[in-house]
Amino acid sequence: MKQPNDFATRYSAHGYGFNVRETYRNLPFQPFWTWVTGKSLNSEPPKAPEETLLKVWQLLLHVSWAYAVLIGGTLLGNRLLHADLPWYAKALLSVPIIVMVMNRQRGMLHTFHYTIHGAGISNRKLARFLCKWMLSVPILHTTWENYMLIHIKDHHSRSTFCTDIDPDQQFMTSHGFYKGMSERRFWFLVVFAPFSPMRIWEHLKFRFDQSFVVATRSERIARIAYWAVLVTLVSVAHLWPAFALYYLFPIFFVTQHSSWLQHVAEHLWFPERPADVSQEVYYASLSWGRFFGRPYPVDDKGLVKLGKLATWTAGTLLVDIPLRVYSFMQDLPSHDFHHRSPKVNFWQIAPERAANEGLPSPFGPMAETWGYVENLLVQRDHLCRGVQDPFGLLEWGRRHKASLDADAAARRAQRVAV
Repeated sequence: MKQPNDFATRYSAHGYGFNVRETYRNLPFQPFWTWVTGKSLNSEPPKAPEETLLKVWQLLLHVSWAYAVLIGGTLLGNRLLHADLPWYAKALLSVPIIVMVMNRQRGMLHTFHYTIHGAGISNRKLARFLCKWMLSVPILHTTWENYMLIHIKDHHSRSTFCTDIDPDQQFMTSHGFYKGMSERRFWFLVVFAPFSPMRIWEHLKFRFDQSFVVATRSERIARIAYWAVLVTLVSVAHLWPAFALYYLFPIFFVTQHSSWLQHVAEHLWFPERPADVSQEVYYASLSWGRFFGRPYPVDDKGLVKLGKLATWTAGTLLVDIPLRVYSFMQDLPSHDFHHRSPKVNFWQIAPERAANEGLPSPFGPMAETWGYVENLLVQRDHLCRGVQDPFGLLEWGRRHKASLDADAAARRAQRVAV
């Protein structure tokens, strides 16, 4: 295997070309900056995936927090609707409530996602129970069995990842994307595709079918019972306007747009599989770390530093934090590492990605972008300008193929010996 410096992180042609998170190192409240940027400065040795799993009480607390936000958001919204305030004040104050409810609805989806990967808790039976009855039902999410087929089998499989069999790539196709599209069409679809009435209808139909048609009989009964009880409680408490605006509207409409913003550049869609790189390097080349932030002005002085600091602060408050809350919740900035090690828990994925960064790996070096626009430019170059290798990972794989093949053969021999 090559030395660790051969595995240095790669950057696109549109970014800063260095680890922006390092410029935040001396700021106070480092856990906060890890959350904002999505990137950790952890320098501890990597942990085994099972060491990152949550305790049962931690997962239950996490799920309880989600329920508290859903219920509390609806009740708080109801008070706001009945408050003696002008309509524009109510509209303005409703935005953070709707966004936080949507954040936790998508958070429940991602907790379901990690738990089904075995990256939640070690007790598999309890994990299945929580997924089936506590995480998927309140958000009309896919059932355990169907998610195993759609996501684990057809998306994560190295043979189907980012192919026409992959449901995530099928989603991009249904929204009008394809290899060789014009740049004008690309930018038009990035902005307007999630608002298409047909796409919204497909989204609603998918949720209904997965919850009440495709689900097993026991799950259909449970879901009908849950929603019957919930609707009854809402009716008795006279909460319908608040429930519709602060619970149903985020599920059916806001989550679709939130998910779209991160999904459009989640992977390198419609790739061409080269024959001269290993399967692992090719698989890893289709994902990258999508972090938020801009260089903190460390070395500047005087008015120059004040100007840069003002720009940095505005970008953090008006761009990075809103995008993190609205679209890139939980693990999503480090989603590339999830594909490398899917059993690492979402609470630990940022530090574990940092711990593994630069270390020898059959997947090759990691890659990263800084800022949402850079992600879109990488995808634009790939789909519209024919850039097959925006981070140089495939070229790296070609140069190191012999040593990677030798290491793979050694690992196989070791497994046989064991």
